[in-house]
Amino acid sequence: MPGTWAPAGAHGDGARPPGPLHRVPEPEPDDRLPAPSDTASFWRMLAQATPDALCVLDRDGRVAELNDLALAILGCAAEDVVGTALSPLLDPPLGLPSDPVPTVRPDGEAREAVLRRPGGEERHVRVVLSEPPSGLAPGVVLVGLRDVTEERVLHDRADRLRDDLVATVSHELRTPLTSIIGYVELLRDVESERLGARAASMLEVIARNAQRELRLVNDLLDLTSLQAGVSSAAMRHVPVADLVRRCAEGLRIAVRQHGLRLLVEIEDEAVVRGDAQRLEQVLDNLVTNAVKFTPPGGTVRVVARVEQDEAVLLVADTGEGIAAHDLPRVCDRLYRGENAVRSAAQGAGLGLSIARAVVSTHGGRLEIDSEVGAGTCVTVRLPLDEAR
Repeated sequence: MPGTWAPAGAHGDGARPPGPLHRVPEPEPDDRLPAPSDTASFWRMLAQATPDALCVLDRDGRVAELNDLALAILGCAAEDVVGTALSPLLDPPLGLPSDPVPTVRPDGEAREAVLRRPGGEERHVRVVLSEPPSGLAPGVVLVGLRDVTEERVLHDRADRLRDDLVATVSHELRTPLTSIIGYVELLRDVESERLGARAASMLEVIARNAQRELRLVNDLLDLTSLQAGVSSAAMRHVPVADLVRRCAEGLRIAVRQHGLRLLVEIEDEAVVRGDAQRLEQVLDNLVTNAVKFTPPGGTVRVVARVEQDEAVLLVADTGEGIAAHDLPRVCDRLYRGENAVRSAAQGAGLGLSIARAVVSTHGGRLEIDSEVGAGTCVTVRLPLDEAR
């Protein structure tokens, strides 16, 4: 029977008047945990009932079950993939405990990867790794897949249109800004004796804001030009220690004005191949950010060293730190984190974007580690110059 009906209070004190009827449900069997003999059919039923593409991996990272949507994304028949490892088909690999280099835990977060299908075709997929409920199947990993190739194509097309628009507008803005700054300087020089204090103050405001807008325009143009990479004509042998020394010398006064200490540590004399001006721009941006977000009495530390086959530049501060939810986006173009908004710090959110773009075009990577209230450490890793 689906359930029994009993008057409220029927099993209690008979002196109470009868109340309305309530349905007393019968206990349902606990079928959340499959019996050992039904494990395979359980995973098969789960995969087919899931509305998204799903692969069930055993504790060795091999495909135990998958649904038709997953087969369509993988582009192969079930017999070609069941019993084989899924991770080698993806770049980067899944990074599961069963992989040669375990790097991630099945935490339900989405990651993007390139899927190599039979025949050599590549598709962009979004991957979500998760574990079954505790105790259900130790070692089993559920892999959700979504083909985002078309989404990536549209995103790339939108990026190109945006870059073209930014480049066009920036070029159009730079000429009048340069003219404004030039005329302000001319007025300062020619009319310095006739200008009153109020007029001089107005010219100072015009000059300061025009310079700020010109820096923004130049930064936008830098980002656009970096999309094409670094010119081979600008590539040469660059001693990392020279970059650090020039940066420290150029920013020492600003550091002192902010009431900070600047520590420079050159542990190794590394040489990289690159555009010295661009690499110096990276270091200037990182140290300037550190100075901007470190309160008086703090320390900014710049370290140059060699780790294996990489030159490492490290910029660490004892400043405000970056909130965890801002870290994934802090290098995005025009993104201003919570600390920047709260402190009303000047800047358009382009410094780290430019730094990441420059490092990427040099075959390196930029890593950020930060904790609110403890400071930020930005690490730049560049391949050593093999010719030296």
